[in-house]
Amino acid sequence: MVLRLILLLPAVFLMAACSVQFDPYQRGATSDEIGAFVEARFERNRREAIFFAGLQSAIDAKDGTALLPLLAPAIVADTVETDMAQFFAQFPDLPLQRTDLVTYRFNLDQSGDGPDQLSVTAEYVFNYEMAQPVFLTVTGEATGSDPIRAVNLRSQVLDPANWTPPKQLGPIRQGVRAIAYATPVILFLAFALWLAMPRLKHRYLWLVAIFATTPTFTFNWATQSLNALAPTFEQGEDGIWRIEAVEWIVTGVQISRLGDYHPWIITVGMPLGACWFLFRAMAGRLERQPAPETA
Repeated sequence: MVLRLILLLPAVFLMAACSVQFDPYQRGATSDEIGAFVEARFERNRREAIFFAGLQSAIDAKDGTALLPLLAPAIVADTVETDMAQFFAQFPDLPLQRTDLVTYRFNLDQSGDGPDQLSVTAEYVFNYEMAQPVFLTVTGEATGSDPIRAVNLRSQVLDPANWTPPKQLGPIRQGVRAIAYATPVILFLAFALWLAMPRLKHRYLWLVAIFATTPTFTFNWATQSLNALAPTFEQGEDGIWRIEAVEWIVTGVQISRLGDYHPWIITVGMPLGACWFLFRAMAGRLERQPAPETA
């Protein structure tokens, strides 16, 4: 009994210092879905509809005179004409294919006895026929029933390589893809073998070991950058040290994408416990409980 409790401690530690992920595929909302949501919202909130319609019209026409009244007085300074020229310069004088709304967030603060505080943030992507897309971020605020005014307006040219398929995969992508294919197969085989061994000693500890996928990392398909998720031991901004022993990827691999203009992110949990279980099973080194005596 004491030995079982001692063996149980590592399992409890892993459960207490891990994150469990079950969804093998995560996909953010498409621009059409966001657009439909915002269109319905604009029917109920005409103030937001008027603000963003005026903003987009001024940008399409590159009309600083029409844009200026939509800006908050706090950001209208002596350099506004120079800043506005640089802002409009990001948008090429070419036919516009379409404008996609990729993010829309709003917050209404009704705390205290003061007037309501409304904040809205929208992100657009302007797609041109012969030029790179332009990313636009705008944040507007309003107090009470006042009109919305932009407190932040930023444009940025995007690189389509972030979301378009690469022409050549290269050895790193090929390696990550091979690992992503192999990981769920290994987990399935180990779990199937575990089910076929009802008299296995320390049965549930082995189950924990099989699905304790670590180390775990994310891979950016566009930039080929790797980021370790677990095990990690780091100090947060509040000065508290945090440990992430295991990031449990139950399916072994997950694929996610925040939206149409974001790269694919592959999250892989290495099945070292499952590999060790299969190795010991193939070597005949798994201990089993004696068969029950028959009368």
